[in-house]
Amino acid sequence: MGYTNESIRNNYSSAVITNESVRSNDTALPHVQWSGLAMFQVFACLAGFLGNSAVFLVIACNRPLWTPFNVYVVNLILGNWLNMVTFMPLDILFNLYGYKWPMGEALCTYYLISSWYLEEVIYNSHQLIAIMRIWAVTGPVSYARYQSVRLSACLSTGVWVYVFVGVAPGLITDALYYRPPLRLGNSFGPCLVNLKAIWPWGTVMQWLFCTWPEVVMIAAVIIVFYVKLVQKRKKIAWQRRAVEPNITLANDRPSDPREG
Repeated sequence: MGYTNESIRNNYSSAVITNESVRSNDTALPHVQWSGLAMFQVFACLAGFLGNSAVFLVIACNRPLWTPFNVYVVNLILGNWLNMVTFMPLDILFNLYGYKWPMGEALCTYYLISSWYLEEVIYNSHQLIAIMRIWAVTGPVSYARYQSVRLSACLSTGVWVYVFVGVAPGLITDALYYRPPLRLGNSFGPCLVNLKAIWPWGTVMQWLFCTWPEVVMIAAVIIVFYVKLVQKRKKIAWQRRAVEPNITLANDRPSDPREG
């Protein structure tokens, strides 16, 4: 669900409130403006919530599915749930108001925290699942030996702590020193992190918490596909070797003198 956050960051990463956005003839409250993006966000939020809930119910109601690997899946579902319940409604309102924020500083801070924190948690939860899949196919014996519900729970918790440690310094610095005012004159501005002022942090966040997990996920798909392909070819080759001796023995069997 990161498409909205990324598009807003790209559009406003170096944004300074322009004369267009602070015109004195703007109304005190921005008008709601429905768009295709807003309608898609509503649909995606509802569909995502229902889809994640369905997967959770399937796992919860089937005890054989209570496996260490599915702990990672439930962790991802939890991140998706929180993102759709806490961040997405505010993001939809932000879009409807034309990327202006009339809802106050407190909600703006909450919106930015949920945006940067939860979406990065989701990215890195996907990364954790990808790493576990790589481990499972490249080292199945060690994976089966060391994987446990406890280890899965600890690693999943570690994702939340890891992202918090990365996100907190930038958001705190931005809130204390660099965040643009939400209101100038009669106009409302956007609720955004001032990435122009704290660009080193923003660059690290983008590459370490967003881009790198995507690289790992793509690598996992390639590695899993390659390993499965190699295993399939080995299985076919083994089956052929098992059949060929039987054919040879049948051909070399002495003929019965009564034949012919």
